[in-house]
Amino acid sequence: MAVEFAKRNALLVLWDINESENNKTNELLKSIGYRRARLYTVDVTNEDHLRATSKKVKEQIGEVSMIVNCF
Repeated sequence: MAVEFAKRNALLVLWDINESENNKTNELLKSIGYRRARLYTVDVTNEDHLRATSKKVKEQIGEVSMIVNCF
């Protein structure tokens, strides 16, 4: 799904508890020429970590207009 958004030049904020998997997704995006992804390692089951990372994203990127959860 990230590739489809990347093809439309959306700014992607990639969150994953697994930094290695997040990097793999970013490398896939780079392979199609997309360079706008911003990566964050976050445990979404930890409310404190989730809030802190959300705050960081808002400060560094701005308001988020859409969230897509992929399992």
